[in-house]
Amino acid sequence: EQGIEQGEAEMIVRLLALRFGECEPELANRIMRLKGFQLALLAEPI
Repeated sequence: EQGIEQGEAEMIVRLLALRFGECEPELANRIMRLKGFQLALLAEPI
């Protein structure tokens, strides 16, 4: 079962790219496997 929708995953990858200054394919693949509670952590300010 997919944890997140395709559009949500793409948006999250873009946000991380902005935050970290780059977007690595491995990072994107890892994000695709994240579940809801982990996505909530990503939304928290660092």
